[in-house]
Amino acid sequence: MKQHIILSTMILLFMAGFAWADNLSGLGLNYYETDLTSYKLGELIVRFADMDSSSQLSEGPELAGPLTTKAVKGAISDYVVSGADVVKEYGDIAPDLAVVKLPDGMTVSEAFIRFNQSPNVL
Repeated sequence: MKQHIILSTMILLFMAGFAWADNLSGLGLNYYETDLTSYKLGELIVRFADMDSSSQLSEGPELAGPLTTKAVKGAISDYVVSGADVVKEYGDIAPDLAVVKLPDGMTVSEAFIRFNQSPNVL
């Protein structure tokens, strides 16, 4: 009888642990709105399509004059999401990889969708 009670208690605690992990908001915590997020709010890592900084893009902003690759990526970012700009490039990790700062009020999810729809982004 004692073993039955211990086993039942352990099963209950095990199930409660899964319920707690699945629903942290029930305890006043929301995994997706705390510092535990897997992304930085207001920024998006984007890998741009290979581009020649001296040529015009097939779709996107009009580029005038010779521009740095960062300026081209910044123009594309602003075209895709008005007010977005490239803050850091990581070309040593992957070609044309950059961090884009999003404008206030733009969610990472919405920006992710918009950038994925651009032919200038991989």
